Amino acid sequence: IIFTDKTGTLTENKMVVRSYQIAEGYFEVSRTSNEDKLTFSKEGINVNTNSYPSLENCLKIGALCNNAAIDQQSSKSFIGDPMEVALLSVGNASGFSKGRLLKYYPELREEAFDPEKRMMATYHNDQGKVFVAVKGAPESVLKASSYYFENGESITLDQDKRKIWQKRNQEMAADGLRVLAFAYKWVANEKEMPYDNLEFAGLTGIADPARPEIKQAIQQCRSAGIRIVMVTGDQAGTAQKIARDVC
Repeated sequence: IIFTDKTGTLTENKMVVRSYQIAEGYFEVSRTSNEDKLTFSKEGINVNTNSYPSLENCLKIGALCNNAAIDQQSSKSFIGDPMEVALLSVGNASGFSKGRLLKYYPELREEAFDPEKRMMATYHNDQGKVFVAVKGAPESVLKASSYYFENGESITLDQDKRKIWQKRNQEMAADGLRVLAFAYKWVANEKEMPYDNLEFAGLTGIADPARPEIKQAIQQCRSAGIRIVMVTGDQAGTAQKIARDVC
């Protein structure tokens, strides 16, 4: 038996943001021909992000609540976790660069990623108030959220709405995407707790395709009587899709 990690072993570890799910719908993300700009489309029609505040909130949080960095001399050089780099890249290409945002929302402190809570948060000065940006596993962020944002209104996130968001999360994972959730709130100071009474912003789906040579390697192992077991912290739906792609 061989136990193998998924990310970076079975997959390329080259992560790219492919989609966002907010209350107003599902948005696909694609690069333009010059690779420096992005297009966002809903039901096949290109849209402007400024028409959807929740989508802009997801882009903003993805850039602010992030420990990766982009080389100032080359926008194609990145430092940090590939998933966070993917969020910075989509932010840069859509007008939400981390450097620009930090001029308006200086960081006050960070609540480091907690493996048990599966979330991280950053606190930012927002004209005398404190903006808390949160990203993490969908189940964890949904549990910490009391509201969600739709059509300019904060709406109570009741059990029925939570089930709808959980279903959306599962559908994205079943497409082989790594799914992250975003949420936020404003508080009086940076000492307040980060993970309660959040306003849920939405989900993002990040693609990490399987390595093309892996399928043949797995077939050779099986021919030799070796069983392959994939080990991953991703959701079951994401893992199952990658497993099907490499077998």
